[in-house]
Amino acid sequence: MIIILSKKTLKLYEKYCKKYPDTKREHFDSLTGTAWYGLGLSDEEVAEVLLKCLNEDKIFQVWDLKYKDDPDNPPLDWWEGKLVFKKYKN
Repeated sequence: MIIILSKKTLKLYEKYCKKYPDTKREHFDSLTGTAWYGLGLSDEEVAEVLLKCLNEDKIFQVWDLKYKDDPDNPPLDWWEGKLVFKKYKN
């Protein structure tokens, strides 16, 4: 499933990137998901993550993203991982 992000969410991501320029794009890409890859968050959930970071001076990371490996019985969401918030240190 491919999640299309709204202009509002993309603008929040631009603000996030300006405020935290050293963050990695791969974490952002892992929030939603493309072709079953990622945490599968909706547009609204991604916006909530970005707002939390901007308001609380935190960054987010997606850790331990891995395939749920059961080849005989593949899950609907395919991937699992942890969304982590960290205090920003520049």
